[in-house]
Amino acid sequence: MRYLSDEAKRAELERWREQRLTPRPGGDLGGRGYPDPEIFTWTDRLNDIRGVCTLQSCSGHKRLTGPGWKGELWFWLSESMMKNWNTNAWRLAEVSGFESVRTLHFPELEVADVIYPGLESGRLNYSLTIVEGFLLTLGDKPSDE
Repeated sequence: MRYLSDEAKRAELERWREQRLTPRPGGDLGGRGYPDPEIFTWTDRLNDIRGVCTLQSCSGHKRLTGPGWKGELWFWLSESMMKNWNTNAWRLAEVSGFESVRTLHFPELEVADVIYPGLESGRLNYSLTIVEGFLLTLGDKPSDE
């Protein structure tokens, strides 16, 4: 299914509720590849937006050596929101410090992707407040319209 439906969102969020219980390891990877408790409040807020479902989320990580990893979010969007994303994503890309705003195309899925300054830069809340506000501007039309 290329675009998010209400039924698909319910199923994906149920998987997410189970996945967030997975403990993350420590070490230099800092939990990379595991759910980040630091972003749970944000994924809950973003998933409350009609037509939005987070598929992957990373708050950004500091590393013991070298530069940290930026935060990254993958969104599965309803058809109307994805059309608006593709038209307006450049506005989000203009935000200072945001590294990448793009659409990823998979055989049966389109994903909105944002790479942003997160915990590694001390800007997680700043960045996700901007992302949330942007998503709210996209609006979602009910599928029967």
